[in-house]
Amino acid sequence: MMKRRWTMLAVLSLCMLLFFGTSAFAFDDLSGIPGSSKIESLKNDRIVSGDSEKEFKPHRKTTYAEGIQLIVKGLDLNIDNIKFIKKPEASDYFTKVPDDAWYAQAFIIAQHNGMDLPRNIDPKSAMSRQDFAMYLARAITYKWTFMQTMQFIVFADSDEVSKEASSAVQMLLKAHIAELDKENRFRPADRITRAEAAVMIYNARLFVKDKELRDHSGDPSQPPVQNEKVDVQIKAVNSSVNEVTLVWGEKPNPGYRITIDRIQFTDDRKAIVYYQLHYPQPGDSYAQVVTDAKAVTYVDAGYQVSAQRME
Repeated sequence: MMKRRWTMLAVLSLCMLLFFGTSAFAFDDLSGIPGSSKIESLKNDRIVSGDSEKEFKPHRKTTYAEGIQLIVKGLDLNIDNIKFIKKPEASDYFTKVPDDAWYAQAFIIAQHNGMDLPRNIDPKSAMSRQDFAMYLARAITYKWTFMQTMQFIVFADSDEVSKEASSAVQMLLKAHIAELDKENRFRPADRITRAEAAVMIYNARLFVKDKELRDHSGDPSQPPVQNEKVDVQIKAVNSSVNEVTLVWGEKPNPGYRITIDRIQFTDDRKAIVYYQLHYPQPGDSYAQVVTDAKAVTYVDAGYQVSAQRME
């Protein structure tokens, strides 16, 4: 009887594991961390791991070894289609990457996937946010081709971004792979944390998945997998009126539009701007010109503005 009872408990435990999946073993130290659900998703996809099953250490600085490994693994980069005369070794390309290091293969793959790492790169040193952005952007543009506009995103510390990393930071911001903080800063020289790097990789994976889906379908009406995020920008016209702009971002053709449906004003001086997102219609042809999807309205300066999508 006791044996049967333990057998039933084992079956129930297995069923719970299958039902809840790996999310049942979530990291314990992600409470209050922006993008925590994205980090958990990467864990379930075996892209990231922690110091233990329960600790991710989100605030810890990312080394070049960890950062390059994360980009290679997150974007599924490889050298499977390259024929070598001899087995490539890390020492063939780098002076400080041991051939037997756990990250050695990732550095070799990175070098053959457009990341152009310096020969004297130090894998043990902490990686800056702009360097992570630069190598991530190089990997994406090497493997995938997509349209970019000449629009320049201005942010509080844009003049602090190195010339070498400037175009990469701009690209990631436009693609919503990277985001600015509440003070409209990118903080290029700050050492990137494990959490920040993981969130960028999650967004990058969605970005390339979206592109591959649309390229494969050949149908511009295919709704994007990601980036239904709409930003609210407020600019004072005068002391009484604010200009409110809803920005959906850059789209591949004019068939992607955002329109404002109505504005609801509440008794507690709040204004809710309801909007709709429109996608290209099947059968219609559109000029393949990158457009900036946005809509503008005007609201009394005394109201706190928010936006909500119409379902």
